[in-house]
Amino acid sequence: MKLFILFFSLICVSYSFAQLPPQMRVCNAINASFWSYRVKSPVKDEFGFCVLNEKSAIGSLSMMLFLFDGEMTKAVKALKASSWDKYQTCETAGAITISGKDSELENKDLCLFQDLSIVFRETLVLGIKNSVNNNLRLVLEL
Repeated sequence: MKLFILFFSLICVSYSFAQLPPQMRVCNAINASFWSYRVKSPVKDEFGFCVLNEKSAIGSLSMMLFLFDGEMTKAVKALKASSWDKYQTCETAGAITISGKDSELENKDLCLFQDLSIVFRETLVLGIKNSVNNNLRLVLEL
């Protein structure tokens, strides 16, 4: 009976994980939380993020493209370049600064790139070598 309960539990957990949207699955795979931010300008949209800690996050689509296809979005390239370039603003990295609001109504400055990839402004300004971004650096192999 115990074996049956264990087997059934494993099936339920596996099934529920498979039912998560891909953006949530990629965040779970890297031990990050999926979080979304609503943006009103320049476009009304909602962006998903893989949040590794309160200061370190990157767009979940960038993470999917990197992990599944090996493609580096402009956000990933800017993070990589932050090893040697110190960005003071999103604009110095070739992005625009936008404000996003999460479900808890907290505002966060975000860097939106031309390819619609996105990263927390703080993540980019601190740079990939900052200890806050250790886990992100490991995942991105930078």
